[in-house]
Amino acid sequence: MSARLRVWDCHECVLRLVEVVEEARRASAHAWDGRWDRAEEAVREARRHAEELLEGGCVSEATYEELREALEGMERGVEERGAVYVGEHMTGVVGAYTDAAFDVAELCVEGRRHGRERASRP
Repeated sequence: MSARLRVWDCHECVLRLVEVVEEARRASAHAWDGRWDRAEEAVREARRHAEELLEGGCVSEATYEELREALEGMERGVEERGAVYVGEHMTGVVGAYTDAAFDVAELCVEGRRHGRERASRP
């Protein structure tokens, strides 16, 4: 994972990880409210952020696969208009989030050890 590190990756990884979960949570809420078009859009955004996590070297392939599978389940729930199904897969996203958080924490600690901290703080 660390081969693609840049000085801001730790910070960016944390932001992307939060965005995945926030969009998945939003999709679940929209599904429960019957706003299927918004739920579909939120799942798409969550998947995009999950892909960015992998592409950015933030998470392992295994963690990404876990996230992808849970988000695909949410997507199927939205397509079938099944709010309960969407909610069940939201728990899978939360489980994958835990693994992803460990991946990101490891990346951040490694970055600090090798002097690759964020150059400046806003």
